[in-house]
Amino acid sequence: MQTFFYLFSFFVLLFQGFFRFKKELHILQLNSYFPIRYWRWTKKNFFNQLKIIELSVLLTPLFLFLNFKAIAFLLWNGIFIYSIINLATEKQKKKLVLTTRAIRLLVGMLFIFAICVSFLFFIRNSEIFWAISAILTIFPFFIIILTIFVLKPIEFFINKQYYSDAKRKLNAISDLKVIGITGSYGKTSTKFFLQKILSEKFNSLMTPESYNTTMGIIKTIRMFLKPSHQIFIAEMGARKNGDIKEICDLVHPQIAILTAVAEQHLETFKNIENVRKTKFELIDSLPQNGIAFLNFDYTEIRNSPKNPNILTYFYSIEHSAADFFAKNIRYSHKGMFFEIFKQNQKILELETKLLGNFNVSNILVSASLAYELGISAENIAFAVKNLAPVPHRMEIKTHKNGITIIDDAFNSNPNGAKMALEVLQQIQGGKKIVVTPGMVELGEKEYFYNHQFGTQMAAICDIVVLVGQKQTQPIFDGLMEKNFSREKLFVAKNLNEATKILQPLLNQGDIILYENDLPDTYKE
Repeated sequence: MQTFFYLFSFFVLLFQGFFRFKKELHILQLNSYFPIRYWRWTKKNFFNQLKIIELSVLLTPLFLFLNFKAIAFLLWNGIFIYSIINLATEKQKKKLVLTTRAIRLLVGMLFIFAICVSFLFFIRNSEIFWAISAILTIFPFFIIILTIFVLKPIEFFINKQYYSDAKRKLNAISDLKVIGITGSYGKTSTKFFLQKILSEKFNSLMTPESYNTTMGIIKTIRMFLKPSHQIFIAEMGARKNGDIKEICDLVHPQIAILTAVAEQHLETFKNIENVRKTKFELIDSLPQNGIAFLNFDYTEIRNSPKNPNILTYFYSIEHSAADFFAKNIRYSHKGMFFEIFKQNQKILELETKLLGNFNVSNILVSASLAYELGISAENIAFAVKNLAPVPHRMEIKTHKNGITIIDDAFNSNPNGAKMALEVLQQIQGGKKIVVTPGMVELGEKEYFYNHQFGTQMAAICDIVVLVGQKQTQPIFDGLMEKNFSREKLFVAKNLNEATKILQPLLNQGDIILYENDLPDTYKE
């Protein structure tokens, strides 16, 4: 009978381990597979994620010590079966992507875990088996870190092969023009707009979605780049110094766009100067005949020394001294109209369904670059008129019930949040409503910018729904500072609860701005 208890517990433990490690792999993936970031997240969020009932499994050795083996068996397995059901049915905003790397890591975790548990099983000591196996599943990061360490040489070898393959495909297209886009924000929208406009004349390829890491760009090249492509647009993201240089060493861009240098990802960059240096790695990588388009509206870009060996164009929606300047911006129920001037000479008249000055800025640089590459004014105007919003970036939808939704879920920066509120203010309709969990990864300034966001909302919004009590406290404080009505301010645990709160409050004509949607790593 005791052997049956052990075998049953052994298989329950393996099943629980599978779901536990799958969840931890998801967190690791959301942290870009960086062990340090994963460890930092674990320290910060461990007790928020762990349920009390799971911790109670550690009481099993006590019952064994008191010789209540049947109770210990039922308690241990009951808790772990509950954990299996809970982990298997838990909903995620962004699903785990089972790439080949993710599968290797998951198999490695389970293999090491199975070896540890098997060793404990053959010891046949009840107290040791149940105590240590419970610790391994409740505190899985020991197995995670060990797996990463064990697989590191294999991952290095595989990545090196992928890198060489991507490099070979790039070198095989001798006349390929590579355009690199980076910035604290605006790079994904600019990439989509530029791709659409350049497609009027060139066969171009862009990195899909938010693929902006070295491995993401390698994957794009290996899977999608063809000899017929004339232009490759690579979005380049960064979390630390050297990230963009690493991408540039692979793709060797001839043209660069720098959309913004601002205070974002300060948890890793620490200060704005490190952000500036990292973003300028793209500009520094350009060859002597390279071309750079720099956003003149940002002080850190405007005041940086120019590279005399490359052709530099500044673009702006605020300063007419820039080489390319957007002027006469006006709104209508159809969207926006504006003109582009090159050195005080009008070159383009554009109309777009999109709204917001940030979209003007992103279209401005895309259209200006296309103009310099020889695309006609007529083709540029046609492409811009037919631009669609980038998903979850100021995407405006009007539902049949007359409610307008502004989906800005991918935004997470102070400047973008402010601009989104300006668009909300400009749209005619009923109540102005914001649903937001706030902004993260702003380091020591996170409270300041979220508090400022709250004060900005107070002047515009009729109803505010905050998602997550702890992380939205600075926004709450900003709203209260401006005497925002407490009766019109709600705090929800999650987005589903926020939706339930809103339903009885909505009327035809109301406008809801969904500003930012934090990944699962920030669930309270």
